[in-house]
Amino acid sequence: GLSELNKKELERESDKEKIISDSEGVVDSGTESGFYDFKAWNDSCSPELVVINAGNRLPENVNIKIKVCRGKEVGAILSSDLERMICDAKKEGIILWISSGYRSVDLQTRLFKRQIEREKSKEIISEEEAEKRAARIVARPYTSEHNTGLAIDFNGVEDNFYTTKEYKWLINNAHKYGFIERYQKKWQSRTGVIYEPWHFRYVGKD
Repeated sequence: GLSELNKKELERESDKEKIISDSEGVVDSGTESGFYDFKAWNDSCSPELVVINAGNRLPENVNIKIKVCRGKEVGAILSSDLERMICDAKKEGIILWISSGYRSVDLQTRLFKRQIEREKSKEIISEEEAEKRAARIVARPYTSEHNTGLAIDFNGVEDNFYTTKEYKWLINNAHKYGFIERYQKKWQSRTGVIYEPWHFRYVGKD
């Protein structure tokens, strides 16, 4: 079931913010066949380098180790580097806070189903069409980087985050702690995900 932290998160946030915060808005290419097959890579790579997206699902039997950092669940593998990054940023007058970290597949499923119902309430459409539209806003279960525990959304998931001093600090420093800006605008056609300046992904310092 849902952890207590995720239950509170699901209940507390407003509908609008929740849709944005829990989305990895997939660019509508009309197909998932454009994704590379990372199955062999995912079976042999180190945990922090796994590639999960609409064409490469998280294995159903995977065991994600979780820790709590700043009141949010995150992957245990990144928790110390994340805490260090937030503390070092604060020393420079930069305040970073975690909007979203680890998201269980159960929670992702609930969010996706809720978005399907929203789409169906807008007009009379088939279940298939509703799912397709929902997937543009909320990632399907097992396809979100948040399901891996490796993704962190920062500072309220605001569209204008890229204009802030916090974002600029992350761009200049996040790599020192093992994080990258995952969904850049220039790579939308490759990632299949809209520009998300708030979404940083742990890949390890090496």
